[in-house]
Amino acid sequence: MARAPWRKLVFSAAGLAGLAPQSLPALEWPFARLIRPTSAEVPYEEGRPEKTPPAADAARLRVPVIEVEARPVGHGPVTLEALQDMALRHNPTLGQARANIRRFEGQVLQEGLYPNPSAGYSASEIGNEGERGQQGYFVEQEFVTANKLGLSQQVARQDVRQAMYGLRAQHLRVVTSVRREFYAVLVAERREILARELVDVASKSLRITDARLKREEGTRVDVLQAKIELETSRQTLISAENSRNAAWKRLEAVVGCPMDGCTLLGDLNEGIPDLNWDASWEEVRSRSPLLGAARAAARKAQAQVARARVEPIPNVVAQGIHNYDSATEYHVAGAQIGINVPIWNRNQGNIRTAEAQVIRACREIERIERSLKRSLANVYRDYATALGQADRYRESILPAAKETLEASQALFDAGEVSYLQLQIAQRTYTQTNLQYTEVLGELWGSIVALEGLLLTDGLAAPDTFDPE
Repeated sequence: MARAPWRKLVFSAAGLAGLAPQSLPALEWPFARLIRPTSAEVPYEEGRPEKTPPAADAARLRVPVIEVEARPVGHGPVTLEALQDMALRHNPTLGQARANIRRFEGQVLQEGLYPNPSAGYSASEIGNEGERGQQGYFVEQEFVTANKLGLSQQVARQDVRQAMYGLRAQHLRVVTSVRREFYAVLVAERREILARELVDVASKSLRITDARLKREEGTRVDVLQAKIELETSRQTLISAENSRNAAWKRLEAVVGCPMDGCTLLGDLNEGIPDLNWDASWEEVRSRSPLLGAARAAARKAQAQVARARVEPIPNVVAQGIHNYDSATEYHVAGAQIGINVPIWNRNQGNIRTAEAQVIRACREIERIERSLKRSLANVYRDYATALGQADRYRESILPAAKETLEASQALFDAGEVSYLQLQIAQRTYTQTNLQYTEVLGELWGSIVALEGLLLTDGLAAPDTFDPE
């Protein structure tokens, strides 16, 4: 008995395996038309070319763990802009945020990929009249209908947009953190200088009261009071030194580089902006990445509804069969086309779930907006309070303390007041400057938070926006 011409079988198999959706006649369904998988042919990659060479894909899959060397900033003065640039290069959370975008871009690509064909061995009538029966192969392909792949990609693209808003938010957090720690260092260094002045004033007061006691011009109570003031001033200095060291270390952590021997170029009294509530709220409401991500989540929920509604439209499964009949020595071909009939399950539950998710996502936008407004109210209150206090210190309190010190110095030079009274005026002037510095620190902290759209922690893990 003649054997099957396997060369013809191979070519026939290749022909069946080469069946593509475009080579089949258009199959009509009451609600949709079969489509080609065009959305899967070009991967969606935001901000990059649509088609990537295979070599680039392979290289992109082999991503090594790169350890960025933290090089010292160097000695000398450093500007705020330079520190922000270094932080944006070294901060690990920005790399995490970019990886989130890449992750969701991969999901967009995956959602648009067409189902793989199936191929296998086929046999029938084996042993009939002692023959091997009909043996051959089959090729099967599922054809996706109703633009399901494209709609699935639309859902995944909203995840990409959310991740992009997450990167924008993280960028703001890093920049704001650098600004916050920059001004914190300036405040801490100014506080340390003033605390040293307080120690000097207290030391001189103790020497004077001790000398007056030896001349029997004072009392033991005066000496004890001077010692208490000196010890209190020393405790203030120790606290100021520790605060300065901590502020520098926090700045190093945010920037990501050692900063030994550096000095900061900045002035707490310069560049204070005049902000108002309406403009600040409009800025947050229009530019906040958190609200942008929430709006993208609402668009994603709407896309999920559209995707759920086409799910009941069945896909078409086509099968081609080629067998060789050993009894008749004929080549036998066959074909099957089938669909899943949506009688009981029309995806009603998932559609209802997706519609509810739209409502939830829209309400989430409102919730985030109200939460931001509440947070802004607290920060703006701190800003307005500190700004008013700073103005009063500059316009009345500091000039009065300075005038008191100058008058006390003149009276002391004329011999009309004691040195102890002069020391009291010097201590009052230094303490007033110390209080003014604290107010400036609070003022700049609130300014940085307002201008950073309330995003302040540059080392917090970025939002992941994991799909539900």
